[in-house]
Amino acid sequence: MSLSALDNVQYKTEIGNGAYWIAATQHTGGGWVYSNGEHYPEISSENTCAASKGFVPDEVWVDDSWTSQSNVDLYNTANNLKLVWGYTAFGSIPIAMSAMSNGTIHLLAGVYLGQIHPIGYTNFTIIGAGPDSTIIRAPNTTMPHIYFAGGPNRPILFLHGSTAHISNLTIDGNARGANNSRMIGVAFWNSAGSLDNVRIINVRDTPLNGNQQGVGISVNHNDANQYYVSVNNVTISGFQKNGTSFTGAGTTVDCDSVNVIGQGPTTVVVQNGIQYSSGAIGTVTNSSVTGIDGLEPSMSLRVFCCFNRHQLTS
Repeated sequence: MSLSALDNVQYKTEIGNGAYWIAATQHTGGGWVYSNGEHYPEISSENTCAASKGFVPDEVWVDDSWTSQSNVDLYNTANNLKLVWGYTAFGSIPIAMSAMSNGTIHLLAGVYLGQIHPIGYTNFTIIGAGPDSTIIRAPNTTMPHIYFAGGPNRPILFLHGSTAHISNLTIDGNARGANNSRMIGVAFWNSAGSLDNVRIINVRDTPLNGNQQGVGISVNHNDANQYYVSVNNVTISGFQKNGTSFTGAGTTVDCDSVNVIGQGPTTVVVQNGIQYSSGAIGTVTNSSVTGIDGLEPSMSLRVFCCFNRHQLTS
């Protein structure tokens, strides 16, 4: 049989993918894991060799209902793909992130419970199946990863020291602020990137109260670098304190088609819509803030955009 007619580039790639998969499925005690969870006790050095010769995936798929290759094969058949369980197909976001150094996660329809914390990625993307279909939800327990800026902040989607692009999904705080003090929907911490076609809901305590916490989107940093974030086609509702908080010199955030919806007339908490402060700059176009309204005279100050000096171009 002659191999001259075959696509050498394709087969070289797939062989490399297979080699990396062999290494990725190594059991902690050595050897390879079978689909039933048992493993063949091969010497670990062979797996190390496979990892060195193989390719780390830069595009993976996640479905919270997948538990084995048989689930993945159904999706492969329907979508003409060749995904491999444990290599390019996973049942959870953290495990998928551990398999890649950079690249794209296709997050299929489902509810993904827990904090997501990409750290140190130079090119990281999550693409959901749409805000009605793909939901990342705060857990009932306290989220472990925090950053300090005015206090310990706990983001549901915590983009940390990364360049990240997030689209086509919902971030749901599930009103779990009592278990997660200073909860944030999405935080760009020392990070740049974008949000596009994203819905952020229910970042608040239960019941709603006067605690000064519960922010939809935060962009902030504690270094001397410049960070740019674009926020497009985003709706923020059900928050407790701020729709957005863009903070610090060196932070630039451009908002287009951003709709912030407050709690409406309330005596409970002073809310802010789109906030720029401490030297942050940016533009706000085709956007709206509604439902920011207090009933008490002492709560009469409400802001569409808070900013120092002339930081905002509309």
